[in-house]
Amino acid sequence: MGVTHRPLVASGAWPADEGAATSPLRLGRELVGYWLRTRPGTRPLAIHAAWRTDPDTAVEVVLAATREARTPEPLRLARTAARRARAGGS
Repeated sequence: MGVTHRPLVASGAWPADEGAATSPLRLGRELVGYWLRTRPGTRPLAIHAAWRTDPDTAVEVVLAATREARTPEPLRLARTAARRARAGGS
């Protein structure tokens, strides 16, 4: 699945300012993902499906992996580890 805050070519209006609110991301007429607002008051994330999944499943997985922060926990941990590695820490 893809999780970003800047889709390259898909477009759609942002969802309502509520946790777990979604709105479609489309390429032409094809639904390719959703904007997903994980928490009220934050920018939504663009979520798209991967191989053998669909956009609805992608949203379910991201919501299940999101705790206190806007970004899913596995992605937050990976970013933290990358920052430490760049800084020369362990």
